[in-house]
Amino acid sequence: MVRAAGSLSLAIPVSMSLFAQEWVEISPEVAATHLVKKLEPVYPTFAKSAGVEGVVRIEIGISKDGTISTVAGKTGPPSLYKAAEDALLRYRYRPFVRDGHPVNVTTAANFIFQLVSHQNMEQLYPNPNLTSKSFAFFESHRSTTQYSDSLQKWLKEDLRKQNKEMACGDPGLAYDTDVFQLGLGDRDDHLYLVARQKKCLCGATGNCPLELVEENKSGIRQVAAASGWGVALDLRNGASSPDVFFISNMGGGQSNVAGFIKAAGEWGQLYCGQINSSLDSGTGEKDDVHICH
Repeated sequence: MVRAAGSLSLAIPVSMSLFAQEWVEISPEVAATHLVKKLEPVYPTFAKSAGVEGVVRIEIGISKDGTISTVAGKTGPPSLYKAAEDALLRYRYRPFVRDGHPVNVTTAANFIFQLVSHQNMEQLYPNPNLTSKSFAFFESHRSTTQYSDSLQKWLKEDLRKQNKEMACGDPGLAYDTDVFQLGLGDRDDHLYLVARQKKCLCGATGNCPLELVEENKSGIRQVAAASGWGVALDLRNGASSPDVFFISNMGGGQSNVAGFIKAAGEWGQLYCGQINSSLDSGTGEKDDVHICH
């Protein structure tokens, strides 16, 4: 079951937003009274299979004509983001008026995703025990050199898109990409980690584009992506595919971690968290990687 809600108020100082001064901040409750068309989101297959529930909150800008013009910050389980945003972009509002004139407004929309039967998520997906040393993937694996012509073509096209987005040149695949094949239980599926290490694609903290790419009879598709410096694998009890964790430097000894799993044939993000190696207590690192809420 999925239902939209507007019970919480979000305060966004206009001076801190990306909007011009004619944008007026309103509460979700007020915005709901102007809603004339809404679409219920479709519960994602991965989220259903993995038992993911929760509230997705999206900050939005509504134009003078009542259409959604800006989608900003999101909170909640990441595997539910796209479904909520796809539904939200089809919302229509009655124009908001101030002093007799239509105005642009900023507000937030909430989407509640709730399953009929609940699962014990902590029991099904225990929190992984990770440290920064868990992410020594590149040091212990050799880049794959043998893969299909179809994957080679896909990788080149994918690199061109990234180069274009970041205004990079296009010197060729070999100079920018390492490809690592990851094991899978199904012999018809092949899972690859694609690491782009071209400088103009990477950030100042050493984070570069990382992609999880799956190849099978249905074709080739990117199933996860992040900006980071390393990857860790964890094979849960009963899982046929490894859980894949990306780590990215955030500065000050803190690193963000995003974990992806495969459930009922679909990949999605299940884990969020941080590893803090800048503790003053001298106890080493603190791992706080958990199911996303």
